[in-house]
Amino acid sequence: VLAGSTPYSGAAVLAAAGALMGGAGLVTLHVPEHAAGVIAAKCPPEIIVRGYASAAEWPHLHGDALVVGCGLGPLVPAAVEILIDWLAGIPIPTVIDADALNHIAQSGRRGVFSARHVITPHPGEFRRLAPDLDGVSREQAARAFAEGCPATLLLKGSRSIVTRRG
Repeated sequence: VLAGSTPYSGAAVLAAAGALMGGAGLVTLHVPEHAAGVIAAKCPPEIIVRGYASAAEWPHLHGDALVVGCGLGPLVPAAVEILIDWLAGIPIPTVIDADALNHIAQSGRRGVFSARHVITPHPGEFRRLAPDLDGVSREQAARAFAEGCPATLLLKGSRSIVTRRG
């Protein structure tokens, strides 16, 4: 799990705990070095917390699956480029959430999504990803988005919608 920052430590803890409760056998939570102590103190002992010094380390993370974005917060432009380029080429199943989705939306590089991605926007994040679908019903917007995007879409809400192209 690549998540968290000093102001959003809870997002990292929730994402890692969710992976653990979802059945992951080993969860490693990668967080900024300066936030690692605070975040580790909030995690159950089964979650391994590792600090990173810079975004340049992200492409060297490895595992069988990845969760990225929860509570990353604002990033400098160079870190956004590293994040998006890494997500575009990573060969493992990846859940992309929260701030990772916001950075992708702001960059205009929605083409980064692939069939190995599951994207999980809440309604505000979805509006930023697909502003052209604003004002369309949630179901119609989800279907239209999925037809133009190879990723699986889990559109959060009181009635979450999960869809994929076709």
